[in-house]
Amino acid sequence: MNPFVEVERVETLDPMWFADCDFSFELSRPAGQRDAYPFDPAHESSRLAGDRMIAVLRVGRRMAGYIVCQLDGRGTAEVRRLEIDRRRRNQGLGRRLVREAKDWARECGLSGLRLATLGNNRAAGNFFGQRGFRLDGYKAGVFQWHLPFEA
Repeated sequence: MNPFVEVERVETLDPMWFADCDFSFELSRPAGQRDAYPFDPAHESSRLAGDRMIAVLRVGRRMAGYIVCQLDGRGTAEVRRLEIDRRRRNQGLGRRLVREAKDWARECGLSGLRLATLGNNRAAGNFFGQRGFRLDGYKAGVFQWHLPFEA
């Protein structure tokens, strides 16, 4: 891991931090399908700070990504967002943010993490599958994933 990588938990996200970041992803989609992302932006979340964890990741003081998790009322936490700047992908940064989410969830006494990925975002599905997340289902173009913690 790059020694200049820093992960910091914060109370909220300031969209200005990410002005130079490109969080886009390559889609595998039928012609004519729109690129709409179905989840609300993390910085607009109205949840109380105690119900969520936000961590930002910097490389050499420059923003490179973030993760947002929130309690889901089922004894687990939902990963609402995990985004890495395109220029910084495939460097282990996403793994570092997943580790931060797991640490927070364990600190909260939770039994695992859950998340959803768009069915046409194969890279996200591959990434989470390689991190041990299990596919729980598929509905309306969205895959549901679960990472249970070992007892």
